[in-house]
Amino acid sequence: MVNSVSRRIYTIHILDEIIDKLVRQVFAKMQGVPKEQLITKRYEREIAERKNHLQSLQAQRGKAEKDLFALKAEILACIKGESALPKETLAEMITAQEAKIKELETLCETASSDLTETAELMDSVAKQYEELISFADLYDNASFEAKKMIVNQLIRRVDVYRGYQIHVSFNFDLSQY
Repeated sequence: MVNSVSRRIYTIHILDEIIDKLVRQVFAKMQGVPKEQLITKRYEREIAERKNHLQSLQAQRGKAEKDLFALKAEILACIKGESALPKETLAEMITAQEAKIKELETLCETASSDLTETAELMDSVAKQYEELISFADLYDNASFEAKKMIVNQLIRRVDVYRGYQIHVSFNFDLSQY
């Protein structure tokens, strides 16, 4: 019985060392990537694409509104007897143009919402980066208990396999580092 207890402590000690080494590697990689580069690299292109898409939709909506205005002006010409187009045709064209404008407004709202979400996500990543860097600064000089608390914030799950092979699931996306 005593032997199995000492083996359990030994196992935990080895796992603690493996996790400590892994956490230090993650922190070292993170500290090697400047925040601006990380966030800009990841989101700048996406935000630019979303802005361009929104501007394109807004331009289409503006053109559609001008076309609707021209059709309504043509109705006045029709009432005065100065238009070659029949009233029914103009009414159908106006209805179609109003539907087009409504669809473009919906698309603009969605694109604007997507742009806002991307900007919020970028802010969230920046805050997460700051939090992780602060953990990195604390980790080296922290007590064992404090390190456990930091690791608990970083790691969602650790699966241990034969031969001390481990799989770690983090609470954040490591691919950007």
